[in-house]
Amino acid sequence: MLGIDTRAARATWTVLLILLVAELVWLARGALLAFVVALLLAYLLAPAVELAQRWLPQRWSYGIKLSVVYLVLFGGVGTVIFLITSHIAREAAELASQLPALVKSGGVWLDQPLPAPIEPYREQIRAFVEEHVQELVPLLGSFGRGLITGASSILYLVLIPILSFLYLMEAPTFRARIGEYIDDHGHRSRIDGVLADINLCLGAYMRAVLLLVIATFVSYGLYYEVAGVPYALLLAGAAAVFEFVPVVGPLAGMVLSVSVAVFSGYPHWGWMIVFLIVYRIFQDYVLSPWLLSSGVELHPLLVLFGVLVGETVAGIPGLFLSVPVMATMRVVYRHLR
Repeated sequence: MLGIDTRAARATWTVLLILLVAELVWLARGALLAFVVALLLAYLLAPAVELAQRWLPQRWSYGIKLSVVYLVLFGGVGTVIFLITSHIAREAAELASQLPALVKSGGVWLDQPLPAPIEPYREQIRAFVEEHVQELVPLLGSFGRGLITGASSILYLVLIPILSFLYLMEAPTFRARIGEYIDDHGHRSRIDGVLADINLCLGAYMRAVLLLVIATFVSYGLYYEVAGVPYALLLAGAAAVFEFVPVVGPLAGMVLSVSVAVFSGYPHWGWMIVFLIVYRIFQDYVLSPWLLSSGVELHPLLVLFGVLVGETVAGIPGLFLSVPVMATMRVVYRHLR
């Protein structure tokens, strides 16, 4: 009718719907990110919920046990985190007030003794620093404004734990509800196996990342305090947060720590670099493989590729979500093959 091919029209309409859904997903990426982070938080809390199921009285309902876990974790652990972050906030405010002056006088620290291999290049380093370090001052102002703008996202800090609570409440019946929509028993078993492996993989990854974050904060914090590094807890906290971003994050944390120490006039920054390299080797070749050995099996080159692609596609959230997404895709691919 009217010279219109119905099959071509249906195909065109399907393509338009797919593009529309993709556009809506992209526009709602901020809200979707909150749901994804809440899901990962639920995986992180799942072992505590399983312990509560075994140790708390059997007459208590699942919802009551889950509420007890939330009260204990977000009450006790939250109090400790609040005390630590309060100290970190004071150090951050002090550094923010002094950093512009430190940056403007970027060549002053070169008057201090340098390690022997670097000493012959003192004047070249001084010229480079004095030429380029002044460009950081405008960036500091824009960074501060970005922090103020980002304060509006405080809503997500409240929303994400609530979403995680709802995820955990529905977890016991989630697989059963999916099975209700699949008639074929073989397909139902296969999908159940995929979901079980995804649960194992993401749970292992989130627990490993949390332990790496804690190990980094404790190790950096102890060394910085003992060695007298300025803004010790602030730098340790920043390095711990960077651990959430694979490959790139730890390197950024090391550069930030050394840069702040150097510009603050810390004289023993050479030993600080030695410590960071030794700890990095220990974490990359001993601690991290041991923690990630159960569930997450991704080649380092694949991780680096995923991190770069994630940053290109979605910025900072893409950096954080790149490894969980690749691990999930690997599980699905293995079952399909």
